[in-house]
Amino acid sequence: MHRLSKKVALSVGGCNLQNETQLMVLRGYGYSAYHDGKYLVCRSMAGSYAAQLFSFGRRYHFGIYQARAKITQPGRGKVAWLLGFENHPGWASEGVIGFLNGSGTCKARTRDGVGAESTTLTGEDWTTEKTFKIAWSSTSVKFYIDDVLKATHTKRVPTMTMCWFIETAGDIAVYQRDFVQLS
Repeated sequence: MHRLSKKVALSVGGCNLQNETQLMVLRGYGYSAYHDGKYLVCRSMAGSYAAQLFSFGRRYHFGIYQARAKITQPGRGKVAWLLGFENHPGWASEGVIGFLNGSGTCKARTRDGVGAESTTLTGEDWTTEKTFKIAWSSTSVKFYIDDVLKATHTKRVPTMTMCWFIETAGDIAVYQRDFVQLS
């Protein structure tokens, strides 16, 4: 595990993790997370463990959040979270909100620690950059892509504070920039 300091986190080309104290990077053989000068990149190779980049020292709660993001090479056996919030990094079963591409299928997903709600988003190509937005309240989570409402979840809405994250597993990468809390 590697920590990026506040100075690094706040100076990464347009990525604004407002008042972030640190970003935590899980690294090892076959996976990495880094900044390429434009994007925060989370990359895993075939046969490797998952790679995850998450906020450490700052948790998020109800509000509207957005980021520009894209993925490489979606397909069978590959998983990518493009914009998400997780209660306990690495344990989505304990609470998660996010845009997920699993084995080439695009989804909006929430999990409150008890059960999950998932919406398949058909006709999506996340290999080109898009604006992903999550509007999270105590009663619903709304998912937008390029300002078009794609899903509304009202059954499994997490109410705990959560860490921001991007994650990959399989031979795939997530590129994210311009993360911001709008309200």
